[in-house]
Amino acid sequence: MNELIKVNIKNENGKLLVGSRDIAIGLEKEHKDVLRKIEDVLTVGEFSEHEFMTSQGNKYKEYLLDKNAFILLVMNYTGYNDFKRAYIKKFDDMEKHVPHTYPEALRMYAGEVERRELAEKEAQKAICEKSWIGSRRTMPELKNQKKKSRKEV
Repeated sequence: MNELIKVNIKNENGKLLVGSRDIAIGLEKEHKDVLRKIEDVLTVGEFSEHEFMTSQGNKYKEYLLDKNAFILLVMNYTGYNDFKRAYIKKFDDMEKHVPHTYPEALRMYAGEVERRELAEKEAQKAICEKSWIGSRRTMPELKNQKKKSRKEV
């Protein structure tokens, strides 16, 4: 692999998906051409349509593909083997982390909740420590102000 290939796969409700825009970038093709190829190669149930908005506020369609649909699509492009390998490897790696049973999903969710709660506690602790340090720095200034105001009276 000569270049680092940016792989962008989304986990949406436990389903791993790649967008047609990311495929177009990786294949160095126009997005409209990739959309057309998806419509030609895949059947309606093999991809889902998604809408995205540009920075100018224009709305366009994008197709989301799972691993099998992605493989079917890219088999229709000659070359780009590094790109294909990178995406297939990323799909495989991410599939290892998707829960396959309800208890696995609950354990994974509980772990995520615990990590977030811990991060929130640490953030609150840091805020409290910082405010305490800040108040310690201002104490001498407050004492000096009180002395000045007593002298003026």
